[in-house]
Amino acid sequence: MSLLDNLETDEDSIVAEEAIKALDSLFTKENGFILREESVASKGVFEVGLLIDNLPTDKSFFIQLESSAEISTIEKKGSKYIFYPFKIARLRCFARQGPEYGLIIIYDQNSESFYFDYVENIINRITRQRDSKEWQDLQRVNINLPVENTLTSEKMSDIYNVYLNRFKNQDTLLMEPGRKHGISLLKFVNQELAEQAEMLELNSFDKLIEAFKRYGFGLFNERDYQLLDRLLSRLSFAKINNSQEFSLLAALVYIKTGEYIKAKYYLKRSKEFRENYELAEAVELLNFLSSKIEFILGDLDRQSYLNKLAKLIVRLNYLTNKFSIKLEMIYLQMFSTIKSRGDILAIVKEIETLLAEIKAANIEERVKHFLLLTTSINLYKLGVFLFERNIVNGNSEGKPDFMSLKEQISFAKEIITLLDIPLKYSKIAYNYSVREDDELLYAYSLYQLALFFFKLEFNNAMLIDREAESTQKLENKYQRYFEAATQVYNIFLANSLLKEGHEAITLAYELKKLYKYKMAEGAEEFNFDNFEQKIRMLEREVGIRAFSSSIEQFYQETIPKLRISGEPAFVDLEETEIDNFADYFLESFGLSKVNKKNLLKDIENCQLFTQEIDNPQIELLQKMEAKGSEAKLYDKPLSYILRCQECGYKTSEASQVESLIEELRREHDSDCS
Repeated sequence: MSLLDNLETDEDSIVAEEAIKALDSLFTKENGFILREESVASKGVFEVGLLIDNLPTDKSFFIQLESSAEISTIEKKGSKYIFYPFKIARLRCFARQGPEYGLIIIYDQNSESFYFDYVENIINRITRQRDSKEWQDLQRVNINLPVENTLTSEKMSDIYNVYLNRFKNQDTLLMEPGRKHGISLLKFVNQELAEQAEMLELNSFDKLIEAFKRYGFGLFNERDYQLLDRLLSRLSFAKINNSQEFSLLAALVYIKTGEYIKAKYYLKRSKEFRENYELAEAVELLNFLSSKIEFILGDLDRQSYLNKLAKLIVRLNYLTNKFSIKLEMIYLQMFSTIKSRGDILAIVKEIETLLAEIKAANIEERVKHFLLLTTSINLYKLGVFLFERNIVNGNSEGKPDFMSLKEQISFAKEIITLLDIPLKYSKIAYNYSVREDDELLYAYSLYQLALFFFKLEFNNAMLIDREAESTQKLENKYQRYFEAATQVYNIFLANSLLKEGHEAITLAYELKKLYKYKMAEGAEEFNFDNFEQKIRMLEREVGIRAFSSSIEQFYQETIPKLRISGEPAFVDLEETEIDNFADYFLESFGLSKVNKKNLLKDIENCQLFTQEIDNPQIELLQKMEAKGSEAKLYDKPLSYILRCQECGYKTSEASQVESLIEELRREHDSDCS
């Protein structure tokens, strides 16, 4: 739901017309912004879109503009501020829009000046000044904006860069391995310790404080954020605010739960206790969290954040902390490399080195398996990316610019061997969990094994012709992994891990759908409605986006002819099928609808070649232009050449296959074959 849907209308929020005109002259396309039509200008609420490379995007944030002819100033601790009465309800609406949050801008009608600040800074300033949370129950509160924060054309580039970094970094965080793959890294290292804390939570307040002091940091290290958040909610603001342990703990938890305004406040409070921390590791943890929140809120770009992490890692003492930071660094480098289409194999080597270090480390065996499992999953993502890049773009180091589809698939199959590594570690973790009767590790590792099987089978259905397994053997595998995903679903629900449970039951659903379509004759009747009801129930409980079956879409909107050996799948598409196939292809690879015309032209050219050339020695070779940091498949029209495998003849390069066919017929010796 948009912030605009939550705002109350009130007569005293009417903004002076000259203030709106002045604001419009600052948030311009030249400065990288566009004021959206959805804005409620008369109430001072503006939705501001961010331009990237002078093009509109789906990135936006909100501004609250207020105007007054009676602006007063105060001085606090040597700094001068304007103060202005502001509605708490409106501030609360903005606080829910994290991590972009937005800007509050006050227009002084007398001096014709703007004053501004970021919402998170304003809320934290109020909390520090009032030293309690009671102000949140008021109707209005005086907000303070630094007088030095005058909004001028010179400041616009700073605001633009903050929001550009904020959105870019947000995209990175949304794709973090743990979140994407459903692995809550090190959920409970010590189950007994967690159970003790649960019991203490239910007892007296004094015992709750004791539980925090004895178990708080230990529990955080095991990533039990839900329990910690629940325990923190039982403490008063003063108890947290006046304790060096609780302040740091609150910062840790709120960063991980996405409550960045709270996290930033408690980080600032923790720094005031810096000299009191007995462990140097606690100080370094504070440094790490400070850098993390700067990165999240756009004050650091990705490279600056990486530089800070590189300096931090040499000062850490505990191996688990070192590995966690290294994993974060590798992930950030991987994300950046994929975006820029850089040297992925260098990242692969870094991941393999980290895996070797974890294997050799003298740490608890269970912790080691979780770390290996999470680290190796990055290789799955890299393998998928390399598969996509090289099956369609064949211009990697040591490879020719032009590759036949057969060469592309052969090269892509070599890349897919990367997937053996996460598969291997998932099996090792699974075997350990069975041996040690470790339920949660068992569930996570078994889920990964089922997921890898599903992805492999789905890719085989779409792109790869492989040697067929016996029907009975494959049916047995489908049934085994379906039962595994269902079992994992039950384990996650028993441990109140609802999001993970949703991922597991949708995986079971998709496995059964894929089985139904691939093994149509032998597929038994299955009650999909029952599973769909369970999926919808979890979605309502957790508040997540409705699941849609990719298998159903693939088989209903495309055709089984995609599994043709050694030929482009779309050469046999009927005219009525081409448009659906193009839409599916674009969605599968995350491509823009703008690229559709180039894909359709490629299909047309491939079909023309197949119709006009019946000589098996003549190949149509494709070359896709995909250069630049944001380049994607089919961004530009393809180029082609025709090549004779018998004599080596090649045509010139062109985007129209028809002209190449004419050139071939005119210049190539038809007797060579």
